[in-house]
Amino acid sequence: MPPYPPESNQIEDSIYSKSLKVASYLLRGLVPASQRKRDYIKWLRFFKSRFIRLLLLAGPAFAAPAPQVTFYREIAPIIYRNCSPCHKPGESTPFSLLTYEDVKRHAHQIADVTKRRYMPPWPPEAGYGDFVEERRLTAAQIRLIQEWVQQGALAGSSTSSPQETAAEPEWKLGKPDLILHVQQPYHLGADGPEVFWNFVIPVPLSSMRWVKAVEIRPGAGRVFHHASLLVDRAGSARRNEKRRARASREWT
Repeated sequence: MPPYPPESNQIEDSIYSKSLKVASYLLRGLVPASQRKRDYIKWLRFFKSRFIRLLLLAGPAFAAPAPQVTFYREIAPIIYRNCSPCHKPGESTPFSLLTYEDVKRHAHQIADVTKRRYMPPWPPEAGYGDFVEERRLTAAQIRLIQEWVQQGALAGSSTSSPQETAAEPEWKLGKPDLILHVQQPYHLGADGPEVFWNFVIPVPLSSMRWVKAVEIRPGAGRVFHHASLLVDRAGSARRNEKRRARASREWT
């Protein structure tokens, strides 16, 4: 008679076939009643441990489905804060991201560029300081966008949506204390390579001032991408500007 329950973890026969053998032994009275009781307890523990293991293995199959991610509830706040300020008419971006239809049309592209952290553009490396108005998506926000696209880019209820087309003030940072203008406009051709142009802007101040913020208002936003500001203490930029203006007059 084979030992039962098995003393090792290796099971040669199925649990079902062994249970039939045990039932057969018990019915035939081949073992004493005391031995049958001990064996019954052992087999009960054996089946209980295997049943719990089966439940643990099958647990993921019975797990609750992932919650639905919708545009208006989870995605719109991310897009409107980090993408829409540039992705709108009149800016240098190739398309708008102001409505659900806009975002759904580019959903797969958005999922790709945000996963690679190509968009939104934010050059500073993470972990080297905190910046005001930082436009770096968190890992949780990127994961939400991925899940939203994988689930079919659902709209959801628009009642929880933030404002899509809130009117922007004339000055985003508030009315400035000083407004400076370029002296000569630059006319960019309709085609050709990228152009990096230096504008020399005089600052009519006679004493030192602390600068809290700077806002740049280009005349043609669609052809303007970014600006770098330099303080010309030596006056070399102003001298170059005069020579360039003189050369331009000579050619004309």
